[in-house]
Amino acid sequence: MLSRTPTHRSRPTPRRTARRAPAGRTAALPVEPAWTFFVRLAIAALLGLLLTALAASRLAAQTQAVETPTRAAVAAHATQPDPTLGPEEVVVSVLEALARNDQPTKDRGIEVTFSFASPANRAMIGPLDRFGDLVREEVYRPLLYHSHAVRGTMKVVGDRAQQRVIVTSVSGQRVVYTFTLSRQSDGPFKGCWMTDGVTREPPSALGTPRYASAAFGRIAVGE
Repeated sequence: MLSRTPTHRSRPTPRRTARRAPAGRTAALPVEPAWTFFVRLAIAALLGLLLTALAASRLAAQTQAVETPTRAAVAAHATQPDPTLGPEEVVVSVLEALARNDQPTKDRGIEVTFSFASPANRAMIGPLDRFGDLVREEVYRPLLYHSHAVRGTMKVVGDRAQQRVIVTSVSGQRVVYTFTLSRQSDGPFKGCWMTDGVTREPPSALGTPRYASAAFGRIAVGE
């Protein structure tokens, strides 16, 4: 006899489907606290103030550099003794005046040079007219309208000072002069540096080591 084997029917596996989010809803983004906005605003304002202050300081420095003249520029325009002028500035004033002797008027440079002559110097050379004749002599003529002047180191000992200068005359001649100055202790020029004399050195002075090299417009003068 044939027997029937019981058969088992498999149940169908249920299908899983992804759930869809309801229409109209989106993923929520994180929201920053309100105070962070004010922090950023404050930082931006601070940076703006710093940049403004930096620009203003640079502008002020540039303006001061343009408007404030150097001591050398002030000395170049000095026309009479002043306690604020040092011995080197007096020499600069004299050299600039003689280089532009006829500016703004004829022999104005000689007048300025005479104004810086000390009372003791004036007692020896006499009045302005005689001083002018002395400057025009061969010894001092290279100083008039000279094209270039190189100043050595100013040596100051107490109220005395000395400086050597190489002058290139308008004709190209190079001449060495020694300026001797003193600070006045009394009288109307008290406290002022003035010239006691200008000595022309022999041509051999140009061959000595102290005049052999120049740097930055100045000569290293040795002992």
